[in-house]
Amino acid sequence: NVKQFIDGYEAVNGSDAAHVKYRLIKRDGSGTFRNPLQAADYEESSDLDLPGGGYIKNIVWEDLLSLQFIGSDNTGLATSHLYDYFYVHDAGEVNILLASGAWHYGAMAGVAYLYSRDDATASAPDVGGRLEFILPPAVVGVTNAATGTTPTSAILNGTLEDDLEEVWEVRFQWGRTEEYGNETPWQAGFSTGDTFNQLINTLEPGTLYHFRAQAKTLAFGTLNGADVAFWTLKPSMGKGYAFSRPLHIKRTT
Repeated sequence: NVKQFIDGYEAVNGSDAAHVKYRLIKRDGSGTFRNPLQAADYEESSDLDLPGGGYIKNIVWEDLLSLQFIGSDNTGLATSHLYDYFYVHDAGEVNILLASGAWHYGAMAGVAYLYSRDDATASAPDVGGRLEFILPPAVVGVTNAATGTTPTSAILNGTLEDDLEEVWEVRFQWGRTEEYGNETPWQAGFSTGDTFNQLINTLEPGTLYHFRAQAKTLAFGTLNGADVAFWTLKPSMGKGYAFSRPLHIKRTT
């Protein structure tokens, strides 16, 4: 589980004491691990509100995770955290990105982070930052049973069980196998407890179909509900008649 990610990040002062910026540090062949900031190998954000010791959330990198910056309670003091490789490990509720290198105050807040004494312009255990994998729970969107089944149609149903303080888009994938192959349009604006559905009216009679709900946000990407299967109805046959006793037909000449 070693992932080459970025070389680090730097939290810097914003336009005033109420704002902060961050830089994603990337060497891109011109800087060095010791001093990539001098080579300007980074992408800098715009001003962000300083959250008073809390998180600035939803800083997304390659749709895989959220970067979280823990700011100073009072000012946006500059601090550098320079990393090379990150190691993903299970730390209970979340998976933390750990950097190779020396650790400083590793037990604080349940996470160890690299303390770059030589490169930081100002840093302290309580004024710094960390990077975390934000792993959503296994179930956010729940796939419910199909309803209203006919020979050629069915209503696919789902519920958004936990919005994780985000507003979600939802849809369904469906098809004859668990590879699906068909997708309904995204529906926007869903939160905890909301139900959603989609009528599919291009089905084949007497056929097994699979579907699952999907939910997505920018922060968490696309999450899948469980697979659910259903049969479409077989078409009704016309009325038939049977004779209860043999027919005796007399041939005449």
